[in-house]
Amino acid sequence: MNNLYNEKNYLSRKLKSFVLDYNELKSTVGGAIDQVCSGEKVIFLMDDWGVRTSMPSNCELVAFDQEHLVNMAFTFMKNSPYSSLFNYYLQKFRDYGILHVLRTRESVNLITSIPIFLILLFGILLSLLILICEKIHFHIYSMYTIRHHEFSKSKTNYWKPLIR
Repeated sequence: MNNLYNEKNYLSRKLKSFVLDYNELKSTVGGAIDQVCSGEKVIFLMDDWGVRTSMPSNCELVAFDQEHLVNMAFTFMKNSPYSSLFNYYLQKFRDYGILHVLRTRESVNLITSIPIFLILLFGILLSLLILICEKIHFHIYSMYTIRHHEFSKSKTNYWKPLIR
């Protein structure tokens, strides 16, 4: 919740106005969802699975476009010269939305990589076909040049086994 207070963007400022006092908060997830579904303007931050398992069917929840809770930790030695540099670029990544993209990006699965493997397989098969064609062409061309070469017409027996 501290991240909600530290954010400077418009959505965070608007969300701060809906934050309840500590004594008004419900102690259970079901009670909190009932409070949200009762029609009050309340913000409820929870993971998607927890909300889906305990949400009543007559309640409609609207999700925000992006997450505001960031669970990241990096350790540095005390008085490290790199901590300010790291914090600067981490803040830039947060401002540009790169951290949000990294959190929400899905990993590559097998189904999305099948076209790449098919292209690779097609390339391997095409290269094998070209190799076979080159071997056949070289064999035919070498037999033709040996038979029609001027040394093959000589009277010596040296070239006779190669001609066949």
